[in-house]
Amino acid sequence: MSDLPRITIITPCFDHTDFLNQTISSVLDQSYPNLEYLVVDGSNREESKRILEAYDDRLHWWCQQRFQNPAQAINKGLDKATGDIIAVLNCGDSYLPGTLQEVGEYFRNHPKTDFLYGQCQIIDQQGETLKTHRGNLFKLEELLDLWNVWWKGRNFLQPECFWSRRVFLKVRSFREDLDRAFVYEYWTRLFLSGANVERIDKELSRHRFPTGQSSAYSDVQAEEELAVIESVLWNPKARLDRSLRRRLQADWLYESQIAGLITDSATAGESLWQCRCKIAPQLLQNPKVLLSERFQARMREYAVEQQ
Repeated sequence: MSDLPRITIITPCFDHTDFLNQTISSVLDQSYPNLEYLVVDGSNREESKRILEAYDDRLHWWCQQRFQNPAQAINKGLDKATGDIIAVLNCGDSYLPGTLQEVGEYFRNHPKTDFLYGQCQIIDQQGETLKTHRGNLFKLEELLDLWNVWWKGRNFLQPECFWSRRVFLKVRSFREDLDRAFVYEYWTRLFLSGANVERIDKELSRHRFPTGQSSAYSDVQAEEELAVIESVLWNPKARLDRSLRRRLQADWLYESQIAGLITDSATAGESLWQCRCKIAPQLLQNPKVLLSERFQARMREYAVEQQ
């Protein structure tokens, strides 16, 4: 019997159902000796049902029913998960050959690892590689720094991530009340739990970029992520360095309270003095914004733009 840990892969299916067969094949073709594969289909399409029925003897469990959102579908799978390692691979994404063997061996050889990520190919709808994403963060304070880390490309992508059952039992389910940031919120709770984070410098997966999406982020997702870190930055129980907490709070206040007003002033062609008058009430209410280097830099830029 293999000494490799049991890996549970959950595939929620809402969109990209045309690629369901490809996603399933990328998991099963790994030939990993200790795999538990669960598929949760919320598309209710007859075509996807036929695909799942064709793989019935190779899947440990699958279902097809209506879900309010992807987080609810993932949670349905998590309720069935028994693996030592857990991962979510969305329909449309895929694993590269040898990924599960690489991941299983890493967790076996590094038993203190709670969260492992690698590199991820970004592909278009035709499967052509656009670029390789390489994340680079290991600490809670880096995860919370949306502006200088997460939104600057040091983030990791869901299909390259794997986490231990040990940490799963601490964080449990994804939040179903979030539309876009439920994965980021999950990582935040995972880091808050004290997870030991490691990285493999190897391409593990492929992520299919949605059709018509010009950016990895939407305004809705950004707003939800800001709400997530707000709940942490002002939580005295969160273990953060005091000076770091103040800096991140200042950046959060600038982003959520001031940045939009400055943009409005610039768009309207207002002078620096008019811009300062517009943001003055918010600065009086939130003087900590003055500590934000992002705020300071933007005001310097505004002054240059007026010359």
